Amino acid sequence: MSFTGQQVANDARALMRDPGAVNWTDATMITVIQEGIDIIRRLLERENPDFWSKPMTVNLTVAGANGPYTVPADFSYLVALQDIYLNDLVPVRRESVAPSIASGPPRGYWMEGFEENTVIYFDMNPDQAYAYKGRYMPKATTIAAITDNVPLPDFCRTVLKVWTTKVAFQMDEYATMDEDQKMSIVMPQMKNMGLVDTNPIVAAFDEGYF
Repeated sequence: MSFTGQQVANDARALMRDPGAVNWTDATMITVIQEGIDIIRRLLERENPDFWSKPMTVNLTVAGANGPYTVPADFSYLVALQDIYLNDLVPVRRESVAPSIASGPPRGYWMEGFEENTVIYFDMNPDQAYAYKGRYMPKATTIAAITDNVPLPDFCRTVLKVWTTKVAFQMDEYATMDEDQKMSIVMPQMKNMGLVDTNPIVAAFDEGYF
C-alpha cells in the first residue's frame, strides 16, 4: 500500500477540525508535508542509516581494472563498502595510490563525481572477479502535487500526520525553529515505533530542555 499527500492533509485537518479546508488549504498543506517528508528522511538517515539505506553490488572484473565502476541511478552517497569477506574497505586518496597499480583483492577505494554520476575506483587491479557489497543512501524525493504518493513507508503516515498537524497549527512558531527542534516534533513517535534509537541530545530536545 501507499498513501498520498491528500490523505495526510485530510488526517491533519480532521484533528484541527477543518475538514472543509477553510483555514488550511492544499497550497499551505503541501508545503508543510514536503518539509515533513524531508525531516523524517533526514532523521532516519542520521539515526538509523541501516533502515533507510539500500544495498548495492560492485562487480569488479579483471578487464575493468581498478575502475571506474558505476553506482545505482538513485545514488546519493556511500554508507559502507565491503569485500567478499565482509571487511570494510578503507577510503583512500587518489594521490596515495601508486602510478603502477598492483594486482590483487582491492582493500581501499576512492570516488569521483556527484550523486548518480559518481564512479568508484579501487586501490588495486582485481586479480579475478569480485562482487563487493555495500550500502548507499538514495537521493531524496518528495511530492510535487498534493495527490502524489508520499515516498515514505506506510507506517510513517502517522508520523507525518503528527508533523503536519503541529506545524500547520503553529506556523509562526515553526518558522523560527532550527533543525533539531523540527526533528523533535516527530522524534517521540519514531522512537515508539522503533525507527530510531534514543540518544541524550535528542532526548533533551524531546523533553524541552533546549
